[in-house]
Amino acid sequence: MRKSLKDKRDPVAFEREKEIQAFLHQQVAAGKLRIYYFDGSGFTTTPCVPYGWQK
Repeated sequence: MRKSLKDKRDPVAFEREKEIQAFLHQQVAAGKLRIYYFDGSGFTTTPCVPYGWQK
């Protein structure tokens, strides 16, 4: 099963997500926002939809 889609991602969309996350982290630094990480893997504004299933 494939574990990474790095070579398939849209570079423009990826850079936009990085900008959004940088802005959110600036808001945290300014005390205007709190971000909680529940699974230790990071944060994304785009939901992850699994593409493979197994028992």
